[in-house]
Amino acid sequence: EFIINLKNQCSLDPRVPSTDIQLPDGNVVAIDSSLVNESSKFMFESPKKDGIDDIIYQGIMASDIHCRRDLFYNIILSGGNTLASGFTEKLSDSFEKLLKLRHANTRFKVVSSPERLYSPWIGGSIL
Repeated sequence: EFIINLKNQCSLDPRVPSTDIQLPDGNVVAIDSSLVNESSKFMFESPKKDGIDDIIYQGIMASDIHCRRDLFYNIILSGGNTLASGFTEKLSDSFEKLLKLRHANTRFKVVSSPERLYSPWIGGSIL
């Protein structure tokens, strides 16, 4: 329950500089909203690894050539990390730049449902 509350509190408004969060032991920690809101940038700009846009692209290109068009047009986000502020827009912008360099005429679509936090659990429960 504490972790769920912490996650909700960490979905900070970028206009507010910091938020105080009380830990179960009574201590209060100030969390800078810029740290939370900028945390997803490491998924795109890693000095040692490919960004998530490159990983998605490589996965699609490793697929059968006849499936690629459908895969480009159905990039579906799921899981808690995709809930970071601006993640969907950042991925769309980054992927658009990547495709302009490699496949100028390729259309793509990034789908992000509001329930994507629970999508992995829902999919797992169906199996």
